Amino acid sequence: HASDPRVLEAAAGAIWNLAVDEDNKGLVRREGGLETILQALATHGAADGGVATAAVGALRNLTLDAANSKIVRGLRGPGTVIQCMMAHPHLAGLQASGCGALRNLSVNSYDAVDVAEVGVIEAVVKAMRRHPGDTLVQSSACGALWNIGMYCLP
Repeated sequence: HASDPRVLEAAAGAIWNLAVDEDNKGLVRREGGLETILQALATHGAADGGVATAAVGALRNLTLDAANSKIVRGLRGPGTVIQCMMAHPHLAGLQASGCGALRNLSVNSYDAVDVAEVGVIEAVVKAMRRHPGDTLVQSSACGALWNIGMYCLP
């Protein structure tokens, strides 16, 4: 069932909820969950808004952990998140979670300049323009831009 988008969406949704707890963030990392989520996004994220929304939401929560953020950046996670955001610009929840994940991936990063170079700024600004009345998109986007300005730009 690992290739069934509905199963992937449900699994990512469960991880999204579990990752609210700090201990679970490490557990997901140790069990290979970061790689699994990124693989689900790479395989189904552009075609399936449900998978993209749940998996990017999980990444948003998981990347609040510095070790998880480092792994996700190393696996080209920011680019994967951006691809999903661009594929589903009409999904405000995905855009908010995407901006939140990009915000987390941009903070206190040794390789944060790379985050700024993969198109984060453009993706965040597009989300803000597409959803001007959505406060969650706007606040998450502002947080991402703040972190990019603080940590990523020379």
